[in-house]
Amino acid sequence: MMNDIAYRHTLILLLMVLSISNVSSQTKQQDFQEMMLEAQKIVFSEPQEAVKIADHLIQNSASPQQSVAAYKILGRAYYVQGNFNNAVLAGMKAKDIAERIEDPELQMEVVWFTLPILMQLQLDMVAQKYYENVLAIQNSGSNLTRHTRQRAGTTIFQNLKRIEEGNLNELDFLSEAISAFESSGDWLIAADLEAILLNKYTNSATYEAGSNYLHSFLNNNNNNNDTYRGDYHRMIALFRLGEIHFKNKAYDKAIQPLASALDLSEKLSNSYFRAQISEVLALTYLPTQDLKSFYMYKEIGTSLENEVTQDEKEAVNSIYNYINQNHVRREEQAIGYYRQTFLILGGIFILVLMIWAGLRWRYRRRIAQYAEFIKYFKNRESEKTEKKIIQKVSAKSAVVPKETEEALIKKLDQFERSVQFTKNEMSLAMLAAQFETNTKYLSEVINSNKNKNFNTYINELRIDYIIDKLRHQPTYLNYKISYLAEESGFNSHSSFATVFKSVTGISPTVFIDILKSNTEKEQPKKKAYETL
Repeated sequence: MMNDIAYRHTLILLLMVLSISNVSSQTKQQDFQEMMLEAQKIVFSEPQEAVKIADHLIQNSASPQQSVAAYKILGRAYYVQGNFNNAVLAGMKAKDIAERIEDPELQMEVVWFTLPILMQLQLDMVAQKYYENVLAIQNSGSNLTRHTRQRAGTTIFQNLKRIEEGNLNELDFLSEAISAFESSGDWLIAADLEAILLNKYTNSATYEAGSNYLHSFLNNNNNNNDTYRGDYHRMIALFRLGEIHFKNKAYDKAIQPLASALDLSEKLSNSYFRAQISEVLALTYLPTQDLKSFYMYKEIGTSLENEVTQDEKEAVNSIYNYINQNHVRREEQAIGYYRQTFLILGGIFILVLMIWAGLRWRYRRRIAQYAEFIKYFKNRESEKTEKKIIQKVSAKSAVVPKETEEALIKKLDQFERSVQFTKNEMSLAMLAAQFETNTKYLSEVINSNKNKNFNTYINELRIDYIIDKLRHQPTYLNYKISYLAEESGFNSHSSFATVFKSVTGISPTVFIDILKSNTEKEQPKKKAYETL
């Protein structure tokens, strides 16, 4: 009897413990879901707080699925802050867990989470390969969500390249992919893709189409309560809107959206976008002659550039180190994977060789360009010497009377010291009229004394003029090529570039780049206010 009573008491106590444990488990699950929902709502507006919540969720996750969800929030929050290396590390943690439990659906969720990060680091091929590998191991079925995601994935990888090439029509496919994820309830993935769309749209769209789209997005964003949109998307939209205005020389319109975007980048602690926005904002103030603002924002962009570059390098290194470690681990686990490991490692080796070959080619090309750069100035000095000799011993023209020839030579010297040759309408007839002579005499004098025809003579004067500006007025190094062309008297950017290369041996862009490098080496760096 006593044994029966003791048994009943023990059974009741055990049931009470199990009941309390079950209630506690349900409470923890509910708490996890509530905190996860809160993190999802604020990740694109308050990434710092989202990081704190994600760290707590990682420490208290009760299942692999919860761990993956927490790491995705953590990585997404770091990505919004522009901290790519930490975002990559969180993504790799989520990937390891999903692969360890061999859950294809979970692996596919990680693919969509890492896609924007890999694309940001220009590792599109890595992203596509990862997607195809996960797609290959997914078992067949009639799951509607799975098929929706697969269609969206195929759409993205097929059309992003064409979007970058400027095909505006392909943007509709990316919009369809966003709608597909929204319909399947994947709001955060849709938000990631919408950020990509905002960045890609302005690269492909015309001025009117791009500005209209971004204005529409910003207006909808102000009036929309969708939880996945936030300050991150608004920052990108404002930045790209300002960039569009800047590219179209609407500088007054560009300043306000760029300044607002910069404020949001500071709020989000996003150094990557803050550096980019500061650079564009500095260039926007330059044409307005607001040098104080130009140097201030230029200094901000420059100070952040090394930090951003280093973080990107670390992120790429983390990815490649992870790839290497992952394949080594698989090779140790099963000999059967040796072929795949060999191919990927071989691909990485080939990539390294290609990078090395590309850097070597670039180095040799740079040397050749620098040689042309030096050659131009040597030729220019020799031409000055030859000019003095020609002035002393000048071959008499068989056509032009001696007195007329000497008078025209003096007038040409005065003409060269002026800037009349930068007039766009300058021609042989116009110059002959100014010199009170005929075109035949003038052409003969130029040919016999300058050893070149009139067009070559004028073009070389214009190129020498703009190069002197570039050398002695550093502000010109920041101007667009189209402005330099107009300043020196050319009708178009293309004709200026063609003549410039024929005179100097290298393109104007390369010439300016070399000149900038030499200037930085020859002169100590000054603070912005000292330069001002």
